[in-house]
Amino acid sequence: MASKAVATATEAVAKAGPNYRVGGTKVFMPNHIITMLPPKKIFSPYFATFQVPLRFNKFDLRDYLHNVYSVEVRNVRSWITPQAPRRRYADKSGDPIDTKFVAAFGRGPWYRPQPIKRMMVELVKPFAYPKPPPIPTDKQLGTDDDPRKPWDYDIHRRVKSQEKEAERSQRRRALEKKFDLQSEQRYVPAFRVALARQARELVIGKRKWTNDVELDEKWQDVVKPKEGSKQA
Repeated sequence: MASKAVATATEAVAKAGPNYRVGGTKVFMPNHIITMLPPKKIFSPYFATFQVPLRFNKFDLRDYLHNVYSVEVRNVRSWITPQAPRRRYADKSGDPIDTKFVAAFGRGPWYRPQPIKRMMVELVKPFAYPKPPPIPTDKQLGTDDDPRKPWDYDIHRRVKSQEKEAERSQRRRALEKKFDLQSEQRYVPAFRVALARQARELVIGKRKWTNDVELDEKWQDVVKPKEGSKQA
């Protein structure tokens, strides 16, 4: 009887919502990035750490977790970590430069990158951070048996590879003081080649565009071409 009463009271509290005021400002098409950081080996499951934009405050993160994931928090702590000074990869002397030396030590004026802001929240309910997928064997690489496939590992790996290649190319052009036009660039991402191929097939009529979405009946007359009219 007592356990039933406790369960009923817990359910009533859960339906009542959070015991704090939630922001009512609607945000459309947000451009901020929030990253959940993996916890340390000895860490309580009632705490979670996030990397947030510098403009974020404690109320923003609390409302974000409540509205998007229905996660309630008890407390929020925030701190800002300054970044180490760096050198800009630029040369103004005109002397030949060793690319490896510049990449390792830097050159040019000193500057300090923007600091990193992190927040730690105390959760009402514990959360166990998922374990990383096991490392695949040589036979599993690039196949359907790869344990990292459900996490879209190949897509992230290609994106990171393209970002690193673009960064290296930009540094090289800045050091050589030579900026090629888009038509003269040696490296072309694979997705741009695929898009160009698909566009060419659409133009010559080899492929028909479709998004596999069934239109409502009231739009069928609009989609059907009129008799005697030519399709563009």
